[in-house]
Amino acid sequence: MFKEDYQNAYNHIVPEEHYMEKIHQQFTIRKQRQKRTAWLRPAVATAMAVCIIGITMPVMAKNIPTIYNILDRYAPELSQMILPDTAQCTDQDITVKVEAVNVHNQNAEIILSVSDAQNRIYEKVDLFDNYTLSSNSASSNIGGCRFLEYRADEGKAYFQISVSTDDHFDKSRLTFSLHRLLTRCFSEKHTISLETMISNPNTKEVSLNGCGGIDDKGTFSSFFVSADTEDFNLPNCKVLDLSAYTQNDTSNIEASTPQTQLAVPDNTGLADNLTILGTAYMDGVLRLQVCNGTFDNADRHLQPFLVYQDGTEYHEDYSVGWQEQVDGKTLYFSEHWFCVDKETLDSAQLYGIFHISDGLIKGNWEVHFRLQ
Repeated sequence: MFKEDYQNAYNHIVPEEHYMEKIHQQFTIRKQRQKRTAWLRPAVATAMAVCIIGITMPVMAKNIPTIYNILDRYAPELSQMILPDTAQCTDQDITVKVEAVNVHNQNAEIILSVSDAQNRIYEKVDLFDNYTLSSNSASSNIGGCRFLEYRADEGKAYFQISVSTDDHFDKSRLTFSLHRLLTRCFSEKHTISLETMISNPNTKEVSLNGCGGIDDKGTFSSFFVSADTEDFNLPNCKVLDLSAYTQNDTSNIEASTPQTQLAVPDNTGLADNLTILGTAYMDGVLRLQVCNGTFDNADRHLQPFLVYQDGTEYHEDYSVGWQEQVDGKTLYFSEHWFCVDKETLDSAQLYGIFHISDGLIKGNWEVHFRLQ
């Protein structure tokens, strides 16, 4: 059964033209040297191609069980779409390999692996949202990535990527491109104190980069300059203005680390850290404001949640994001909103999981392949 599955996995692969040209060249030379085999020209060329595939496949077979295991667990529909080992690229001692791919008109799904000869990858890698799939006729403009798992025995991190384009992908020549990797990813959980929560704070108006949460946006209508968040252009939003408060006024985090420090009045360290700026309660909503720093060489975000007295976890109802210029740098900010009555909040505890990805490596990974 495995042999049949493995054999079928290559049915969609078409040999590159230059390989076929080399085969014909070799047989032209052989024909000149051994004229007695001239009658075998068409059959021999075909047989030789089959032999090359037959010789190559057993060498590659040792790697197939792992990828089949990955596909069986996360994407069984791609089990017949495995690519050969030629669908990879190495730069900066890091190998990016397109393990399997399915392309259908405007959409494509990819199983990707990343490995590092210098062992700079530990358990998880972040693709930093800079990957693309392109063809002669189209290039992806929408994408999503999910980390699957890290296989210590191979030193490989696996990802599942979905991309789409306005046009149709041309299967005759496809290129997967990647130019930046974040090789160090970790998470830290901290308690965020509510003891110094500000009541009825000052607000300021900002232009949003994004927002999302529960469908009932009317709950937060007073926070928006325009309550219609269905428009393509996002509305301006009234966010907390914490500029009048200092670190001593809003000591909102249990412990400080180099990557999760407190806000300070002169903005020192905001660019390179994930920083709790403050908490406030107004109009029946707990608001938590965070600075994510710059996204030049790292990716940082906070996952906050309340834990009620009975142990129930309650996640945010809505969040907004925007950017500001601070000391000549573009910093990214976010606010997380929880609809909770004051009595319940008084007996609750606020936590935050700080997700940090850094260790930037720049490269030029381009994997070329084609499908039938």
